[in-house]
Amino acid sequence: MDLILRPHHKNLYPRQGILVRGQELSGWVEQIQQMGLSIPDVRVYPLPGDRANTLWGCLLVGVKDSAAVNLTTAAIAKNSYCHCAHGRLFLPEYCQLYPEIGATELGKLLGDKPHLYHPEIGWVELPGPIVWQERMIMPAMADRRIREPQPGIIPPDKVRSFVVQAMPPEEALEEMEETLLPGNRKANRQPLSVIEKFKLWLLQALFPKEKKGNARGGDGKGQGERKWWRGLTERLSSVLNDKLAKKLLNTLEDLEARNNREAGKLLDLFKDDPKEALKYAIPLNSEGTTRGGGQAAYKLSRLWQSLSVSGRHWGPMGGAVSFDQDYTDKLRQQYLSSAKEFIHQQQFREAAFIYLRLLKDYPMAAKTLEEGGLYAEAAAVHLEYTMDKLKAAQCYEKGMMLLKAIDLYKELGKDEEAGDLYLRLNKRQEAHYHFKKIINQYRASSQYLKAALICREKMNEVGRSQVLLLEGWEKNSDAVNCLNYYFSHLQDEKELEQEIRRLYHDEGKKLKYLEVLKLQYGRHDAMEEMIRDIAYEIVADNVADSPRIVSELQHFNKNDKNFTKDVLKYQQGRKGVNLGPLILLFCFLCAFHCGLQAQSGVQRLDENILERLAAGRTAGQTGFWRFISNANTPVDIAIPVVVLADGLIENDSRTKRNGLYIASSTATTYLLNLLIKQLVKRPRPFLTDVHLTPVYRPGEYSFPSGHASSSFSAVTALSRAYPRWYVIAPSLLWASAVGYSRLYLGVHYPTDVAAGAVLGASTAFAMNFLRP
Repeated sequence: MDLILRPHHKNLYPRQGILVRGQELSGWVEQIQQMGLSIPDVRVYPLPGDRANTLWGCLLVGVKDSAAVNLTTAAIAKNSYCHCAHGRLFLPEYCQLYPEIGATELGKLLGDKPHLYHPEIGWVELPGPIVWQERMIMPAMADRRIREPQPGIIPPDKVRSFVVQAMPPEEALEEMEETLLPGNRKANRQPLSVIEKFKLWLLQALFPKEKKGNARGGDGKGQGERKWWRGLTERLSSVLNDKLAKKLLNTLEDLEARNNREAGKLLDLFKDDPKEALKYAIPLNSEGTTRGGGQAAYKLSRLWQSLSVSGRHWGPMGGAVSFDQDYTDKLRQQYLSSAKEFIHQQQFREAAFIYLRLLKDYPMAAKTLEEGGLYAEAAAVHLEYTMDKLKAAQCYEKGMMLLKAIDLYKELGKDEEAGDLYLRLNKRQEAHYHFKKIINQYRASSQYLKAALICREKMNEVGRSQVLLLEGWEKNSDAVNCLNYYFSHLQDEKELEQEIRRLYHDEGKKLKYLEVLKLQYGRHDAMEEMIRDIAYEIVADNVADSPRIVSELQHFNKNDKNFTKDVLKYQQGRKGVNLGPLILLFCFLCAFHCGLQAQSGVQRLDENILERLAAGRTAGQTGFWRFISNANTPVDIAIPVVVLADGLIENDSRTKRNGLYIASSTATTYLLNLLIKQLVKRPRPFLTDVHLTPVYRPGEYSFPSGHASSSFSAVTALSRAYPRWYVIAPSLLWASAVGYSRLYLGVHYPTDVAAGAVLGASTAFAMNFLRP
């Protein structure tokens, strides 16, 4: 009997030994100690080499059960395990003896002595183990004093992850304050005096904006005056004579002009030194500059302790500042242009200050900080002002402040994002906890494919991923994709073939299984014949209920030029009909569509036409063209029915043949349209053009238009049966209206309608043999 070793994916017998390579006994002892084993607890059998008087190494075997356990759990380093067949024959790990023999037969073959079978040294009868007392001379113990060193710091070999410690939002904003200049000094410009300020305030109260016509504009509401004060000032102004009132108005306009000049000084300062001007800038809102409850003159003095987005905001100014609308608009434009200029100069803190403090544009402030890499500050703005925790978490993630990002993701219930960040921190246990939560959520919502992808790609649990994919197939939840991914992840071709055959017998989902076979066909050359045979069986079982299923076999016969012709003949139910024109038309339409896909210009022209039609829709036109579109099918049915009914009533065989011709032409067009749609699979316009909104959303595919093909087929056949102008003109007008309605409703491209018209008219000509 010839016994040979074959590789095997697992051990068939228990581990009971360790192979140690080397010719020196001292090396064996060193390996035993490095593996954490005790010499008295193991038997050491020397193994001969492939040449005389040489050693290959040794075999370590446990003396008792506890030692054997230690052998299986030892850190064996460069050594290798052995497994023992029936307690007699030691074999290298991950191999099997062929042919397999039982314990009794092995005992007869080897006797009572243990043996080793190794591919490098062959069969070896193990001699007696080494007696270490005969081989070792123990040195005398010397008096030594051992001092234990202090534990040191060992740098890691590689940095697996790092994280930036994020500050609280308030501290992040405060830190910006420290980076810019503090202080509070007045500009060297003379503002209104105290008396002039009071006079301006009093005159503004006495002459509200609505009393001064277009020059002042506005209605004066919202300025904070109390009702009794407003009534009092209105009575005072009513008793003033015209001359005095005019004088007071002139004084008010002069004071306001001087006040506006202060704003002009601020604009000039922006032009000279924008960064310095920010310290004197005043915030704006929809009504101009404001703070507090009353109007006041503007004094060009430093208002901001620092150019920051936190901390103390206002200096020694109170009340609201009132400017003409012209100056308010100029200030707003100046702020916007200064912010853009700061961004251009990479001074993102200053730009964010303008958006946050002066313009109150909080989202733009956060975006500016994020653009400048100030992720902690951007996150703080999102948390304190925009109240958008998701964007704050994303900012923390970009800034490598992963712990803060994880906390926000967990608070928002974003388990997948939290798990991803835990993986980046090399915390697999915490990451898997969150991945399991999201997997359970996907399973509860029958999204097995997503759950399987997380198992495979993020948790590296291939087996569980396959189980989830099979569960999705069995529960008919995205069944085709689940089973396709399941098959694609099977690397062993034998196992793949077994699974394809096993799952084929799953009743109730044969048509979906056919879709899976179409996806798998061509991936493995050795299994193409087997997959094609199963596909034919499925089609044969279902062709009686669904004749159109025959066209699915084209996917498995791409190189058979006659197969398309056979499919068309079968669907027509005739063998002797000349279908040459229809086959040529079929090939032309497929080539036409491929040309469209290759010419992006035609596609853009299609989309532009539909977008212009959609932009000009009205309610009345939409209702009319929807009615035309909906009436197409009843009209297509009514035309042959009326002709046939007339032939039956009049007992006119010619009329009956005409009715049969029109009905056959329309039915043939319908079948060809379905076949071409399934082969071309062009998506509807509203699925590819995000700018297009259809009136309604039909299913199936787009190319060619079924409405256009059926209407043109019916009217062409009718016109050929009754070639009169009063038949041809209304018929073509009707078919053209149906085609235009599909464009107006946004459900077909112009090329779809054109191809449908060609298909319908050509089919009517090809079916001409049915005419009397």
